[in-house]
Amino acid sequence: MFQDKSYTTPIAQGFLNNLFRYPERTSLVIQEKEYSYAQLSKYVQCIYNHLLGGGVKDHRIGIYVEDDLFSYAAILALSLYGASYVPLNKSLPAARLQKIIDAADLKIILKSEEVELSPLEFQSLEVVVVQEEAYVMFTSGSTGTPLGVPVLKRNVHALLQHYLNKEKYDFSEKDKFIQTYELSFDVSVFSLFVPLSIGASCYTVPNGGIKYLSILKILMQQEITVISAVPSFLAHIGRKIEELKLPSVRYSFFSGEALPSSHAKSWMKALPNAKVYNCYGPTETTIVCTGVLLNTLSAEEWNIDPLPIGYAFENMNYQISEEAELCFSGVQVFEGYIDGEQDRFYLHNNKRFFKTGDLVEERENGLLVFKGRIDQQVKINGYRIELGEISKVLSTIANCRVFTYVVDSKIISVLESEKFNEIEIRKKLEVLLPNYMLPSQFTCLAIFPLNENGKLDREKIKKLIDKL
Repeated sequence: MFQDKSYTTPIAQGFLNNLFRYPERTSLVIQEKEYSYAQLSKYVQCIYNHLLGGGVKDHRIGIYVEDDLFSYAAILALSLYGASYVPLNKSLPAARLQKIIDAADLKIILKSEEVELSPLEFQSLEVVVVQEEAYVMFTSGSTGTPLGVPVLKRNVHALLQHYLNKEKYDFSEKDKFIQTYELSFDVSVFSLFVPLSIGASCYTVPNGGIKYLSILKILMQQEITVISAVPSFLAHIGRKIEELKLPSVRYSFFSGEALPSSHAKSWMKALPNAKVYNCYGPTETTIVCTGVLLNTLSAEEWNIDPLPIGYAFENMNYQISEEAELCFSGVQVFEGYIDGEQDRFYLHNNKRFFKTGDLVEERENGLLVFKGRIDQQVKINGYRIELGEISKVLSTIANCRVFTYVVDSKIISVLESEKFNEIEIRKKLEVLLPNYMLPSQFTCLAIFPLNENGKLDREKIKKLIDKL
């Protein structure tokens, strides 16, 4: 069996407890195939033994993630082994993957036989190093280099304590969760580990096809009771929401980007028996750290668009700066980026606060309302995107100034040029940026307008583009 040293990790402990309590209960449903806790355990044990037998001593290990049993079993095996996992999405451009691998200093990458990538290689260190990291997620950075966010086990434990508190949520082993996210997106941690911590089932969404249609199919056919998704899911559904009736859903969570009130109202009509939450939190505060039960909002609060992001979790403290930037301190806040960057932290009354870069307004009752980004960073389909990174890469390719902005969740890049070859530019850009960062539209202006201070007049550029 597994070594005792790893039993204290929150992820591993929950899985092991339910393996012994409910060995025959369904743990995962992947592409309509069910795996019991006992069956999943065999795959986890196999990978764990492979690590142990190979003398692997690295504390941070990469996983090429797919919607398959290997990926989920590998995540659990690494948690039990005492190592943190770094999810690698094979659909990312090779150059970006290499940056992530280098930044995380990965020596070992796990992959299934189906993934056609470089072969699995083990490199041992002189001593076994068991760190306190649970996982490392990479987010977009304005410098063009992905930012590595090591999340500690105590950070994850604090999040799980919040969601496993029976006074707040009455999840049980009878619940059916749906895992709507890529494993390289941090909210997948919630959708996978909460059900495995309580003996419930987790249904994954297959890759390929139209994802939101696959989600709808699973929701209806499997009588899912708990769903977490990005608000863009509702935008993709469109008018289909009006035709939906999902009485089995007991809990619905949204996070990752702003939630429009009109979409939320339509969704709640389709879920007559559900509690619907809008949540918020950057990767650096371990998935989400605020939330509000939309069922309890007043008529006045429903008129706020996008909807409020709620109240801080019980284990979190927050401050709002003079510039209206939201800052957090607490057990869910990470320690610092892999590269040691500390500019987004400050001390106040011996507490270390993280500056989120998000602007908020606090109502008299403590309700937090999102007011936008302090910089050009946006979230689309749950992915954090630095518009400046897109402009920087595109500027290098096209050898001209570039301004990038977002309209209706569509990325638009404007080149300061009289003409350009869109096919050639897009081909080069696809090698350097992931699909979710590729502009939907390219256009150009011969000369960018400037404001009275001699700076780029961003609003005027947008107006000029609208007239084209």
